[in-house]
Amino acid sequence: MKARCVPAASTTPDGRLAEVPWGEPGWESEDLERARKSYEELRGRSVNQARKRMVELLREICASGIIMQPSENDLASPEVRPYLDRYMRGKDVDVEYKARLFRLAHDLAASSYGLRQNIYEYWHGGDPNRNRINLLRTFDQGAMRGRIREMLSRPQPHGSVP
Repeated sequence: MKARCVPAASTTPDGRLAEVPWGEPGWESEDLERARKSYEELRGRSVNQARKRMVELLREICASGIIMQPSENDLASPEVRPYLDRYMRGKDVDVEYKARLFRLAHDLAASSYGLRQNIYEYWHGGDPNRNRINLLRTFDQGAMRGRIREMLSRPQPHGSVP
């Protein structure tokens, strides 16, 4: 059974990753429990923090494979291909799929493209403290303030928690 979770673009009003509403369209996973645990690590982080952590996870999971994958020329070579099929395939995936997947991970986490994206997000995202202040100023706090006012309008016995 494939489980689906909503992409990381689902955020709370304060800009953090939202809880995953399971069953809605999104990313697929063969292992529902593993997908939940992976997302739990990211939930509650800002999108920028989650992106950084996802890049770290790619680097950790791929290890040296992120830079040591056969090229398309290697895959097309009749002399090299039998060795690649035997020694470079992954569990339940052929060498072509694995090599292309790892090259995609390399593009996101280790190449000049991925690093340039990292720098762009860092420098052009604005001052994090100013962004938090602006978010606080523009976030509709009416419902939260109403709950606080309602809670404070009732007398509370000493030591009780509403």
